[in-house]
Amino acid sequence: KTFKECYRVMAPHSWLLCWFAPEPWFNVIYEELLNAGFNTTRMCGIWTKPSGQSKRPEIHLANSYEMFFYAWKGRPALNKPGRSNNFNFSPVPPQQKTHPTERPVELMREIYTTFAFPGSRILIPFLGSGSGLIAAHQLGMSAFGYELSKSYRDSFLVKLNGMS
Repeated sequence: KTFKECYRVMAPHSWLLCWFAPEPWFNVIYEELLNAGFNTTRMCGIWTKPSGQSKRPEIHLANSYEMFFYAWKGRPALNKPGRSNNFNFSPVPPQQKTHPTERPVELMREIYTTFAFPGSRILIPFLGSGSGLIAAHQLGMSAFGYELSKSYRDSFLVKLNGMS
């Protein structure tokens, strides 16, 4: 439902970025993007981290990357044509995180300047830590979105208020 609604409200030639855990979600997310009307490729964007993290280091290798699908409606253009799909940024230190999958603002700025042009409007269906809102604000883009968790919403509202 979320992808179909995003497709409905998005501009005619625009991008959708969707972070996901490869296991078990790769095929599910890929198929749902196509079912909603988007075009995409199985060659994802990758956030590479210099060091890995694991909740169960005794049985799982430390994960040093996260993936996102980039899907498109119409025929949008990249703001940075030919840019690599690898985004190498350090993660937010665990003691500074307000959300379990928090991404650094610097990473989000690089992603936004890769896919969007100055003055763009950014829809963030799952706001999480609010890093996407902060990055868009810093770039002079307008961003809006939704977050179901009151505690996550409250934490990024505190961050945003600290910026003013």
